[in-house]
Amino acid sequence: METKNNDFDYIVTPFPERIARILRLPYPVAWLIISGFLFGLHIGACLYSGSPVKLAIVRLAILALLPTCIATGIIWFSKALEKFTPSIFLFIDWPRDKILEWYETELRSIFNLKWMILTGVVLAGVCLISGLPRDFWAGFRNLPTVTFRIMMVAVGFLGGGMFYAMIRIALMVHKMGKLEAIKVSIYQHPLTSVKSVGNLLGKIALGAIGIYLLGMLYVFAKTGEHGKLVFWIVVFFAVVVGSFFVFPQIKIHQMMSRVKHMRLREFSRHLEEALEGVTREPSRESVQRVRELFEIQKSLNEMGEWPFDTRKVFLIISGIAIPLIVVLLQIIWSKLGD
Repeated sequence: METKNNDFDYIVTPFPERIARILRLPYPVAWLIISGFLFGLHIGACLYSGSPVKLAIVRLAILALLPTCIATGIIWFSKALEKFTPSIFLFIDWPRDKILEWYETELRSIFNLKWMILTGVVLAGVCLISGLPRDFWAGFRNLPTVTFRIMMVAVGFLGGGMFYAMIRIALMVHKMGKLEAIKVSIYQHPLTSVKSVGNLLGKIALGAIGIYLLGMLYVFAKTGEHGKLVFWIVVFFAVVVGSFFVFPQIKIHQMMSRVKHMRLREFSRHLEEALEGVTREPSRESVQRVRELFEIQKSLNEMGEWPFDTRKVFLIISGIAIPLIVVLLQIIWSKLGD
């Protein structure tokens, strides 16, 4: 039975989408309004208290936009995973109902409200206390500082939810690689074969990198050099995204590699028999058959052993390397200037 991608839109509704539904607006619009409110709240607090705007206006706008990007990113992750549902019917050799039950359970674990909120609260707490003055509570008596920290808490809370979702997605793919029912085809289409797993993870990794680059733009918009803390944050993110993309697919890689070499061993016997036949009784038909068998062997040799393509790997490496290079150059430049 043919299904459409949006037939599975019912499976999960992450909490940022629930908030948008409460506002009865499309989720990008709802979160843009929330970001605009946070931005206006801080500007209003500065004007009311007669204080200068805490950050340059462009940098402040980037900070206010981050909650929208993270929230829509979480929702987009859920939509991408739901649209992926028809693909798993094609490469997992289980009854359709069993596949759907397993996958729905995994998706609901990925966007579990309790754990997303708990992770968000932890990261929000880190954002709240990081970089504060010695007199912690003194800052809360300053209205612009309060509104600025509200934006930071919103970024940390949503970022924690996204971080949890990415961990759970990686675990789901890892578990998928352990299933003996996965079919590995010779022709690996990026949407209908096991290679669609790498395609999905690549999209999610690139989405997370886009949000990360916006966050780095906020950091780099500040004039002056950036210290070792920023460097280690960049390194941490590079390790997280690289691990998210590669490690969950190792089991699938091992399966693909095993199937490929098994098929090559089996096929080599047929090719050897055909070559012996040509040697004993050469004919146009036998020569043509050997040529066809060599073409098939070529296709087997070209079978991928990883469920992703090099183009996505290049994009991911570029996305995590650019901020790292910028920070390293700044550190080196500051050392040379001393």
